[in-house]
Formats: sequence, C-alpha cells, structure tokens
Amino acid sequence: MYICFKAMKLGFKSRLKEKLRDIIGLLEAVRTVLPEAHKRYCARHIEANWCKRWDKSALKKLLRWVAWSSLTEEFEDQLQEIKEVDEDARQDLIDRYPPKAWCRAYLDTVCKNQVVDNNFTESFNAWILEARYKPIIEM
Repeated sequence: MYICFKAMKLGFKSRLKEKLRDIIGLLEAVRTVLPEAHKRYCARHIEANWCKRWDKSALKKLLRWVAWSSLTEEFEDQLQEIKEVDEDARQDLIDRYPPKAWCRAYLDTVCKNQVVDNNFTESFNAWILEARYKPIIEM
C-alpha cells in the first residue's frame, strides 16, 4: 500500500488554513456583534507565541512579570526592563498584543462568575467532610 505523505500534509495544511480563516472570522464577528464586550488574552499563549519570535529566556521571565503587574507604573517599569534587553521585542509585544487585554493592571476587577471555587476550597471541604454539616458550636 502506497501512502503519499506529501499529499496528506498539503491536504492538512489547506484544511488548517480554512479553519484559521473561520477563527479569524469568528473574532471579527465577536468584535462586530459585541463591541462593548471585554476581550482578554491568555498570558501563557501570548508568552508561547511571542517567545517563538524572540527566543531569549530572559524575555520569557520578564513577560510574566509584565503580565502580573498590578499597577500601571509597575507595568511601565517591567516594560522598561524588557526594553533594556531588546527594544524591538518590547515594541513588538505592545503592537501585537494590546496590554488592556492581558495585563493585570488593566483588567476589569468586576467578578464575571458566581462560582469562585478553587482547588484549596475543594480540598478543605473534602478534609472536613464529616464536620462541615454540623452547627459551628458542635465543630
């Protein structure tokens, strides 16, 4: 049996391009239909994509500090550190990914979800399983 891997690869790439066009179209549709909606980017994915272009381990660490900056002044300080390593990398980061969509200093602080559980809560609830339904005085 003969399998042409080149044909399979070309077919896969053409389907992938179609899917990417659909995704890009979806992003544009969300911008059109919901112009006031808050759009956020995942810092981990920004890091993965941006570090492909700027392959320096120092930049990867600095990018995380930039994303976790709680204040705009801290954000600017961290960007300055990236600029000291590579000025073009800093400008590329700002141009490609608007900070208002991924930096903590610019994110909205209003809770979007009623469920605010985390693994610590789940672990604690499992640990006190017998006592958690008792009145506080009996605990």
